[in-house]
Amino acid sequence: MIPSSTSIQPMKVHHLSKEDWRKSSQLIPNYNRLSPDTFKQLILKNIPTIYHDQIQQCLACIQLLKCVQRLANLWCHFFQLKIEEDYWNYLDSLHLLVIVWLSEDVSKEIIQQNSIDWDSRRTKTNIRHQKTLIQNKLQRTEYNLSKHQSQLSSKFNLQNEIYVKNSIDIVFKTFAIILQNDLNSFHVHFEQKKLLLHFNFHDAYLVKSFYDLNPTEKQIHLVQQIWQTKLNSCERLLHEKTKTIFPDNNPIVNMNLLSIDDFVPVMFAIIEARLVTIEQRSQVIMEFINTSSQ
Repeated sequence: MIPSSTSIQPMKVHHLSKEDWRKSSQLIPNYNRLSPDTFKQLILKNIPTIYHDQIQQCLACIQLLKCVQRLANLWCHFFQLKIEEDYWNYLDSLHLLVIVWLSEDVSKEIIQQNSIDWDSRRTKTNIRHQKTLIQNKLQRTEYNLSKHQSQLSSKFNLQNEIYVKNSIDIVFKTFAIILQNDLNSFHVHFEQKKLLLHFNFHDAYLVKSFYDLNPTEKQIHLVQQIWQTKLNSCERLLHEKTKTIFPDNNPIVNMNLLSIDDFVPVMFAIIEARLVTIEQRSQVIMEFINTSSQ
């Protein structure tokens, strides 16, 4: 089967918050899996009609076709790594204090009790380790690209065989369009992860800010009820959107329990800011669901 962006299924939204390479990799086209003839048909299907006969004649050489296919897969791998590099650079740019608080200072119980959506593997050390791994892979891929391009030029004497060189240029211009389409789901996936990460990180920052004020046990219990009620309400809407049964076993908390006697003004501001963030995050996820269902 010829890979295309239309044949790749979008990731489920709940996978966006976690680092799961096995699932993310399902969105990457693999041109090595195609037979040389199927790969040739993929190119010919997308080539401008005016060049069709020229390219068909050029790719009739099986050795040349296999070289072009190997280069195509390397280019795919290169741009896939660039998308991942951008994501890990974004993660590394987030505020260090909040990441340290989430990964080292705060207990798992507090993260769970306040429903903070954060992958525990996202420590600063692990983030920078992932960046280094991606950068090393990029360097190896760039080296292999340069090596294969030189071999292609030397093996088929492209400096002198201008007609063949022009044909290969047309092939790769066409492949660039194919690759952009085929990597679109992968790119959208990581852009969605970044956007969701923005809300999750801000959400965690607000929870940290609340605990930094040394609230009493009563204040903690009350604010957890209020936040959880909002989270349950948003979850219910999302599950209705995806036609999933949501267990309605959580008591409804009266939001009017927020009284001036219970919280100082700065606590009020933090509580309400997180309610807004939860709502905005829910709306963004709803947009993701709408996009994936189109």
